[in-house]
Amino acid sequence: MKWDYKPNVTYYLLRYKSQNNEIMKYIVVPGNTNSINIGCINCNEANKLSPNTIYDWQLRAFCNSYENNYSDFVSAQFQTTQNKKDNNYMTSKDINNINLSLYPNPYNNYTNLNYTLPTDNYVNIELYNILGFKIADIIKEKQSKGQYNIIIDLKKYNLSKGVYIIKLTFDNVTHNIQLINNGN
Repeated sequence: MKWDYKPNVTYYLLRYKSQNNEIMKYIVVPGNTNSINIGCINCNEANKLSPNTIYDWQLRAFCNSYENNYSDFVSAQFQTTQNKKDNNYMTSKDINNINLSLYPNPYNNYTNLNYTLPTDNYVNIELYNILGFKIADIIKEKQSKGQYNIIIDLKKYNLSKGVYIIKLTFDNVTHNIQLINNGN
């Protein structure tokens, strides 16, 4: 999805739903971009779009971190088509084989991030707050195919109570998992 770039936007809030569903899905997009790749063959299962389905999309721009300066939602509607397989991307089977998990969650100082890489690749793991602002780079390195258990020391980030996102990116595919700090 693309939109006109606007200067001074801190982040965008994109929400969407199929016309057959009342539940909106939300995505926070950094303000320094004007597009997001969603519903593609290389997206995680939760973000895939169904073929031949009409979706309602809404976008809101936030112009400061205090969330009190924002636009109205702008709406759009379109119908998806059948997915065409592209050999330059991983298949949904490969994507699902990552087996991304996090425990304990909610966490107390430390959490374990587990994942499986289907191929050797450069891996980037980042921590974001719920508004989409990056808090930290956790890992940026080339890793070999296989299973990983990363212990993340979260107490060093002084996180307040709330929901956070851990993003794992490899082979131009991003996987997100929610991390909960309940203040204990």
